[in-house]
Amino acid sequence: MELQRESLAVQTSDSPSLESYMAEFKKLELHVLAEKGAASRGDPENHAARSAFGD
Repeated sequence: MELQRESLAVQTSDSPSLESYMAEFKKLELHVLAEKGAASRGDPENHAARSAFGD
């Protein structure tokens, strides 16, 4: 019975799940891809920001 209680405590802990990490990663990945797309289109606003960083 003790083992069941421990596994239940692990399941109900408030630590972030793998799914939430993956969802956050996907959002960041889409943001980076969008920025790369703007740079490849020669977006002047993006180009100004990139040239400010010496890119």
